[in-house]
Amino acid sequence: MYQLDSSAFDAVLDQVGDTPFTAAPYFYLQRRACDVYVDSPAKPHCLVIVPHTPSPGVYVLGVGSLDSEGLERLADFLTGLDTAGGFLVPVELVPPIRTRCHIDLEVEGLCFTYPQIPRGFKVTRPEFARRLEGADASLLGALPGDVTFLWQSHGNPASLLAEGLDFGVIRKGRLVSMASSLVLTPRYCDVGVYTLPRYRNLGYATDCVEALFAQTLVEGVRPLWRIGVRQKVATKLAEKLFMEEIGTNGRELYLQTCQRP
Repeated sequence: MYQLDSSAFDAVLDQVGDTPFTAAPYFYLQRRACDVYVDSPAKPHCLVIVPHTPSPGVYVLGVGSLDSEGLERLADFLTGLDTAGGFLVPVELVPPIRTRCHIDLEVEGLCFTYPQIPRGFKVTRPEFARRLEGADASLLGALPGDVTFLWQSHGNPASLLAEGLDFGVIRKGRLVSMASSLVLTPRYCDVGVYTLPRYRNLGYATDCVEALFAQTLVEGVRPLWRIGVRQKVATKLAEKLFMEEIGTNGRELYLQTCQRP
């Protein structure tokens, strides 16, 4: 694999496109916040995008043009990367990766969105949630350590609130529920949500998500809801909000914590 200079990123952006399935790598490319590796510098087909900030993982695109030897070489490259995250890969890559390392977690994903603005859509005032602003960064920083996924693609809470579309519920000076724009591109907003355990089942998460979805649609951006197939609660919320399941792009799988034996 060959590493591209950032001066070539605009061409890669055009190749990747801003779609429901490529919004995350498009986000990192647009920010110049990643390294990009290609199978051929002259005429690249396969792309490996490694974000600079802590993120869910490495994104692999365009493996359909690779033969079996190409897949083996790509698996060697991926399992040799020094990354704390996992890999979002087409299903064809799973067998060669599995022969090279131990996979702690394997998740098949689903993607929900609104292909069109829902009929009869209108903005309503949230019951509990409000738009989060820069001054709220300290509230995000006080959340448990396992919820850094809410802002990790932006680097830190302050950058998220400066760049994103985010809503939260605050009780007694504490942020107890939040819907976050994990990734925001000109066309799509990948949404994450978290509620502190003692504040669940009170409607807070739904209110945050509805408020965020309303704001994205007003601004001409489609919300994305990317979840694992076994996340039944998240699936029900997507259905409650009349989102449409659009499946996955080429049967992608998320593989976490690959370690060589």
